[in-house]
Amino acid sequence: MNNILKYLFIVSAAVFVISGLTKDRLPNPDGIVEELLLEPYQEEVEIEEFTTERKGIVYTVNPLYEYDIYGLVVSYSDARGFLNISHKRWGDYLNIKDLCLIWGQNLRTPHYKKFKYKSGDWMCMYRTRDGEAYAVFRSDKFSNNHLLVDDEALKKLVRKTRRGDQVHISGYLSEYSHDGGFTRGTSTTRLDKGNGACETIYVTGFEILKRSRPALDILFAVSGIAAASSALAIIAIFFVYTGAARKGAGATEVTERRKES
Repeated sequence: MNNILKYLFIVSAAVFVISGLTKDRLPNPDGIVEELLLEPYQEEVEIEEFTTERKGIVYTVNPLYEYDIYGLVVSYSDARGFLNISHKRWGDYLNIKDLCLIWGQNLRTPHYKKFKYKSGDWMCMYRTRDGEAYAVFRSDKFSNNHLLVDDEALKKLVRKTRRGDQVHISGYLSEYSHDGGFTRGTSTTRLDKGNGACETIYVTGFEILKRSRPALDILFAVSGIAAASSALAIIAIFFVYTGAARKGAGATEVTERRKES
């Protein structure tokens, strides 16, 4: 039984590591949904600012433009993440997640797969050592999107989105603030760079059009459970065997002492 558990642990741990390393790889161009080749839609609106509450904090949201974008998630930042301390420090619980997206011309060739993408609390960066890939990459088809969400169903969808997913986001490019002194604006063009170049979207609609390798998600979860369960079983058997051996040794020692006496 112990040998079976050891083999189960080794195999499941290996599958867990391999599937974890591959499940979030970006899809090839032939796996891209056609809508992701479209440009974002943006139109100025006249909507009065409104308030919404999260965790006892009242936020004022000022919609500026209706906005609709299709994109491939290349990285993200979860406001609930252990290392993401800025949102908690500033009382920003309306911005639940940032999605870094690419679309359009960037998805027509596999060059986008030669980049490394990284998200921080407020920003997204890309880099590559491939000169050809860098030359054809369009920075105006790349954006970091601060998602403001207060609808519970939309929150669940947004929070389970990850790298490699193909998504459709609709809502309003908006400014927002709260009484604690926090305020943030939004970019209204895809041509800007640096500080203030992120799009702040009050989300009214969200779709995950295509998941990144859903079969590997299942394999990753199942192998993780199997590895953890077999490891715990091996540890439990070890302690039970060790305890029994010690008890047996103690009984033998008492018997020998009785013989000596």
